[in-house]
Amino acid sequence: MAQVTRQDSLTSHLPEPEQQVLVTPSRDSRPLARLLVDAVQQVGGQPYPWREFDTHAVVRAALVHGVAPALALHLRGRNDVPAELQAVVQRCYRDQLARHLRTMADLRRLTELLGQSSIRWAVIKGPALSEVLWPRFDMRLYVDLDVLVHPADFREAVDLLLASGTRLVDRNWPLISRGRRGELGMELAGGTPLDLHWHVVNDPQLRDVFRFPIADMLDRGPSVLLRGSRTRTLDAADTLLHLVYHMVHSGGHKLVWLKDVDLAMTQDRLDWRELEHRAQEYGCALALEAVINRVQMVLPSARSGLKTRPRRSLWSTGARVVDRWRRPPHLPDERWSGRIVFQSTRAGTWQSVRAAADAALHRPPTGHHGASNPLHDDRPDQEAQATFFEMIENDRPPRSSRLSPPPAERPKP
Repeated sequence: MAQVTRQDSLTSHLPEPEQQVLVTPSRDSRPLARLLVDAVQQVGGQPYPWREFDTHAVVRAALVHGVAPALALHLRGRNDVPAELQAVVQRCYRDQLARHLRTMADLRRLTELLGQSSIRWAVIKGPALSEVLWPRFDMRLYVDLDVLVHPADFREAVDLLLASGTRLVDRNWPLISRGRRGELGMELAGGTPLDLHWHVVNDPQLRDVFRFPIADMLDRGPSVLLRGSRTRTLDAADTLLHLVYHMVHSGGHKLVWLKDVDLAMTQDRLDWRELEHRAQEYGCALALEAVINRVQMVLPSARSGLKTRPRRSLWSTGARVVDRWRRPPHLPDERWSGRIVFQSTRAGTWQSVRAAADAALHRPPTGHHGASNPLHDDRPDQEAQATFFEMIENDRPPRSSRLSPPPAERPKP
C-alpha cells in the first residue's frame, strides 16, 4: 500500500499554519518525547511546558509515532492543555476510532467469506494488536488490515476476494512478479485497505535470511475474538518475533512499535524458552536483542516485564551505544533517526555490518518521496500474474524442527 498517501490522509486534519516554523527547536524536543512516552505508558499528572510546544509539531510527532489516539486519551480532561491542541488530538482519536470500527466491520465480512472455504489464514498486526495486546483497543493508531494466508491457498484467497468486490490496488503485474513480493495491496468493499500476505517478509532476499515457517505459524495460531469476529492470529512467541522483525526492518523508529514489543513481552502465554528457540531458528535472535535493548531504554516499565536478560552480541551492543548517543524516540525535527542501524540487522553481526556498509554507500537521497506508487500502475499481464502465483505455490518455506503442538480445538475462522 502507498505509505505516502496514507500518511497524507492522517495529517489532513491538522490546522493550517500561519507561515510559522512547524517544528519545535532541538532544545525542546526531549520534553515532547517525554510527553509521547508518557502517553503510551499511561503516566498521568506530569507537568509539561505547553508554551514551548507548537500544536502542529506535537500532532505531527504523535502521528509519525503512531500514538495520536494514546496522546488524546492521555490529555483528556486536563485543564492545562491548550484548547487548540486538545481539539486536534481529540479529533485524531475520533478518526482512529471510526477507522477501527470500519475495519472491524470489514473484518467481520471477511471472516464470513473466508470461513466458507478451506483457506488457512490469520489476522496479524493492526486490529489484532489493538484488541489483544493493548490495554485499550482505542489507543493504537493503524491504517490497514493485514492478513496472512497460507502460500498454497493464496491464489484461491485472491480470487475469492476479487469475486466478492474487493479491489486490487497493486496492479502492476510485471513489477509485482519481478519483485517476488510477499504481499498484495487490496481494498475491501467497505473501504479498508488490506495487505494480503503469503509471507511476513516482503523482500525475497531477506526471506533467505529470516526463515519464518508460515505453515507452522498458521497451524499453531490460536483462535481469538476480535470485536465479535472469531478469527485466528499468531501465538505469543510468533507474534513477538514478527513484531521484532517488522520493527527492525521498518527502521525501529516508531514509538508504537516499541510499545507493541513491550506488551508482547509481558503476555502470560509467552514461553521464553520457546521464544529463544524460535528466534534462533528464524534467524531473528540478533534482531530480538537489539529490539529488547531499545525497548528497555525508552520504556522503563519494560524492564520489570522482561523474563530474561537479553544476550549482548557485538551488533546489539553497538546499536545500544548508538541509542545512547542519540536517544530514541527520535522526533520529526531531528536529523538522526537510527534507522540504518536497525534496518541493517541480519542473522549475524558480520552480515549486519556488511548490510550497514552497503546501505551507507547506496543510501537514497533524503527528503524525497514519490507522489505515486508504481505498484499501483494498471499493468495487466496474465503471464506475469501466473508466474507470480506459481512462484508462491512452488515456494518451500521452512518447517520448524520442533513444531509446537496445535491447539486442541481449531475452529474454522
